[in-house]
Amino acid sequence: MKTILSEIKRITKSFSEQAKTFRLLLMVFIFIGINTTIKAQSGIYESYAILNSNGGGNVYYDLQATTGNPDFNGANLGIFNSSSTLILNGAQNKTFKCNTDDITNGKFYYRIYKTTDPAPVFTESTIFWTSNDGLTGSGCGGSDQNQTWQSNSANIDVLNSLCPGIYYLEIYTTADFTYTASGGGSGTHFANNFPNNYKASFTVVGTDTVAPVTPTLANVNVGQCSG
Repeated sequence: MKTILSEIKRITKSFSEQAKTFRLLLMVFIFIGINTTIKAQSGIYESYAILNSNGGGNVYYDLQATTGNPDFNGANLGIFNSSSTLILNGAQNKTFKCNTDDITNGKFYYRIYKTTDPAPVFTESTIFWTSNDGLTGSGCGGSDQNQTWQSNSANIDVLNSLCPGIYYLEIYTTADFTYTASGGGSGTHFANNFPNNYKASFTVVGTDTVAPVTPTLANVNVGQCSG
């Protein structure tokens, strides 16, 4: 009988300890959730890449957005020869902030590389504050301050020094923020396709001859340039 009572006490104690552990973990998760909510009072709700192809003017491509603009991710930007131009003029972030959060800057990151090569490191460029866009938005129940951050004249020559080949132009944007709630702090919001980034392709040919509409490596004159 003593043995049975001892076993019952042991099991009861074990359940009690497990219940305490469960309650402690639940409190930790609730605290993390509340703390994250306090800190997540800002963000990027739309982002765009801005390109000018062959002098045709700036075109806004959807990054983290769904609009009537062309999608950047998966796009074929075209075929370019020695007379062509492809300029990355910048990017745009649409941001929101509320309560104690503040958006402090914007940046876009890009890299250009052959589809057959390893991806290089990203190059950073600044996105500047452009406007406050009112108090309606997607972040804080309609009470948040929307802003536009934009760079539309960065004049980055995407084709500069490129050998003939098929290339990727890969982009993502960020927005740094600060907050004073819950002890204060800072962080970075990313519009980076979770986190695959946004990638479009284009082709460089070595002559002024018009290349096939859908080029392959066999169509590209790779003998005119090394690297």
